[in-house]
Amino acid sequence: MRSRTNTIEHIQYQAKMVSRLIHHDLAAIHVQDAPLTENPWSKGHRIAWQTDGFPAEIPVEAQEIINNLLQRVNLKEDYKVQIVHGDLSGNILFDEVLSPLIIDFSPTIAPVEYAEAILVCDCIAWQGSEISEIELLPNDELYSEMIIRAIIFRLAVSAILSNGDYHKFVCEYNAYKPIIDYMKQDSWEDIR
Repeated sequence: MRSRTNTIEHIQYQAKMVSRLIHHDLAAIHVQDAPLTENPWSKGHRIAWQTDGFPAEIPVEAQEIINNLLQRVNLKEDYKVQIVHGDLSGNILFDEVLSPLIIDFSPTIAPVEYAEAILVCDCIAWQGSEISEIELLPNDELYSEMIIRAIIFRLAVSAILSNGDYHKFVCEYNAYKPIIDYMKQDSWEDIR
């Protein structure tokens, strides 16, 4: 019988493999065919990718935290983007017999590495994965940037949905703070 930690690690590894498979299939869809949406999640992605600013209702303290993270990344011009599932964590159903089933498709246009970073960060923040699970992702400049952008996305969405209540935002921030601190370690490349 597997321990709880081994089971979580195994599921997170499987989730990453499912992510690779779905994104391989999604690569066939032309980005220009994707509909534009306006909701807190699409706004959060745009904030993470530095193509949109903060809504007025976001608390100033939350803006400062997110701006500090934004200062750790530089927007580049050479990203390979496609349609990706921007919320895989908790949306992959596993069965002992059947193939995994992906639910609640949340499309966005971004690099696959960004979707993988969101998946791993969410598993650490909310599903009991150890901080060491960040090592499922390569330790390179691209993934370091994607991890920071994934956290910015989640914090921006939380700030938008908090309706100006900084204390609601802090709960989300505290869930992702261990990852932010981990990314400051010498073992991860400086992404600036």
